Amino acid sequence: MSVFSDWIISVGSYGVVPIVSCLAGMKSVRYGCAFSIGLVSTAFLIRRYIKVRKLFQPLDTSQPRYVLESIGASHYVEKVRFCMDYLGISYTEDVNAGVLKLLLDGRTVPRLTMKSAGSQDTTVCGSSDILRFLYGQYAHLNEAEFLKPTPELRAMEARIDNEFFVDVRRIVYSTVLPYPSLALELWGVHDARIPSWQKVLLRLFQPVVIRFMKYAMTDGK
Repeated sequence: MSVFSDWIISVGSYGVVPIVSCLAGMKSVRYGCAFSIGLVSTAFLIRRYIKVRKLFQPLDTSQPRYVLESIGASHYVEKVRFCMDYLGISYTEDVNAGVLKLLLDGRTVPRLTMKSAGSQDTTVCGSSDILRFLYGQYAHLNEAEFLKPTPELRAMEARIDNEFFVDVRRIVYSTVLPYPSLALELWGVHDARIPSWQKVLLRLFQPVVIRFMKYAMTDGK
């Protein structure tokens, strides 16, 4: 995939342009679209820089081979984190600033990357898919038996993810969003693990992020 086509995907398929232009409360749709494209393009350039830099960095075999991309407060992330800790899997955690990751990069968390020497890394997105991946890697362990994707387990997991977790998210955000300072705290503005540039962007685009979350909590209505 070319750099240009990657940029087109970043701007278009992530849906950031229509979301930000509509939710930022801007009177001019043209200005909102330009703002959105600039925002996504900035994130795109940062991501490309990180990818290129990694190509020239040798794999550090002294570090865990797994990287869990997360945010500070997320029951979906905690679901994966708990299972990895229970299985005794060594990993590092790449913590990001709340929903900002979705707005800038079009990616949701959790994301699990398995580092590979001499070949392309393997990345799995979504808590359920990550658990299936972990079971495939560690099915030989007795401790991994609880991850066996039986029909009963899949049905229970789907109900928890799509009903209970969704209700928890709505309760939390309906309580937090009216208080911007509390929302910033929830998204990790004082979390030492989150990169400083993300904290700056989080404060700068807080009105957009809050509008986006209010819009998402109403299912776009």
